[in-house]
Amino acid sequence: MQIRRTPALIFSVILIFSLVIGMLPLLAVEGFSDVTDEFAYVNELKKAGIVVGYNGKFNGEGEVTRASFSVFISKTFGLAGGDDIYFTDVEEGIWYESYAKSAVAAGYMNTFDNDVFNPDQLVTCNDLFLLVEKAVKEDNTLRPDPKCIA
Repeated sequence: MQIRRTPALIFSVILIFSLVIGMLPLLAVEGFSDVTDEFAYVNELKKAGIVVGYNGKFNGEGEVTRASFSVFISKTFGLAGGDDIYFTDVEEGIWYESYAKSAVAAGYMNTFDNDVFNPDQLVTCNDLFLLVEKAVKEDNTLRPDPKCIA
């Protein structure tokens, strides 16, 4: 009886080991569960630490706040600085504070009257155009297609 169970046990251990080894590449590079291969660059942005998502999802149809947008801009362009900038509506030490300061200091984002940043406000067309304008001015090889601008 002992002899018959040994090959089955060995086979089971080998099978489980093979399955685990086969899954290691999947575990090493975990992308967003809601991003298809068509948008694989989004997972590359995650690997680079530029986007983080929420609960394992990118939520490409979701809304973006100015706080989140400042993080994206600062990480994308490798911005730092802005320590001398003060916002009346940004709590000191909050997760996006340094990113907001660096994005404003570099001119990729703006503030409103009385040093208001409006971190919870959704990103507007003005926010996007400010980013594009700054990027085009810094790299004159960028040429937005006028047909794409609505």
